[in-house]
Amino acid sequence: MAAEEVATSKAAEHVEYASQIMRALGVASDVPVNIGTDNASNRQVAMRQGSSRSKHLLRRYFVLMQRIQAGEIKVVHVKDVANPADFLTKWVPAKKLRASVAYVRPHVSGQAARRRGFVQNEILKRRAAGA
Repeated sequence: MAAEEVATSKAAEHVEYASQIMRALGVASDVPVNIGTDNASNRQVAMRQGSSRSKHLLRRYFVLMQRIQAGEIKVVHVKDVANPADFLTKWVPAKKLRASVAYVRPHVSGQAARRRGFVQNEILKRRAAGA
């Protein structure tokens, strides 16, 4: 469970950083960002539903729990069949591996281009509003 906890906490940190950038650009959102996990124990502890035997992990989850309570994020369950990242953490059948790689490949290659396009559009909007 420790690896999933670290991944969920890191994802929450990235969400916080991205939210701060969006607010600075004037594009704030009141809707919590969903962070998916296929590990039921991870989700339960994050939602304060875990067993008392997991209490030693709670200090690591504290910031994550605060972000959930503040409505910034929401930890949701993702079924294995809908989780393209499974091949990064465990052995999967060849069919699932091919489907996962096919899903991830366009997202990775197009990510930088989309990011540049978004930032450029925001700069143009601000210039037009200030002109």
